[in-house]
Amino acid sequence: MPSTRALAAELGISRAPVLNAFDQLLAEGYFETRVGSGTFVSSTLPQEVGSLERPVAGGSVKRPGPRWTAPRPLEVLRKVPEPWLKGLGAFRMSEPALDHFPFRIWSRLVARHCTGVRPGTLNYGSPMGDLAFRQTLAAYLRTARAVRCEAEQIMVVSGSQQALEIAARVLLQPGQPAWVEEPG
Repeated sequence: MPSTRALAAELGISRAPVLNAFDQLLAEGYFETRVGSGTFVSSTLPQEVGSLERPVAGGSVKRPGPRWTAPRPLEVLRKVPEPWLKGLGAFRMSEPALDHFPFRIWSRLVARHCTGVRPGTLNYGSPMGDLAFRQTLAAYLRTARAVRCEAEQIMVVSGSQQALEIAARVLLQPGQPAWVEEPG
């Protein structure tokens, strides 16, 4: 297989979805990696998943036994990770520095705010983000950072990749060149 960088460049997309696709295909047993050699199509592909329900004589449906799994799941789990994927840290793609995350504080906050949840909380909200959160953020920016802004001017996104994509769509025309630092 080509490298993730080369494939992303060939497809004209960000490297993140290519890395996600490679990780998924590796986990499902379609790819295998060899340290220093790259990524290859697996020498033994997983079996095709048949229909989960098979008709039986008389029109009844036979329920299957245990769910199908790849023939080599333990081999996939035992794979030695690439050197750059060992441990935690700032250079792992799409992974925050979990060793510095305040899990105890986070757990208390989640527990406090999950009591008395209303059904409407589970619906999709505004594509700009929760209005109350944006109002609080605007008030903070006005007082702590001397930034003049209103909640309507703030958009909350799910991460840096989404923010960069939205900024690129707003600021660039299709096909227009842009410079991005590497790694980016």
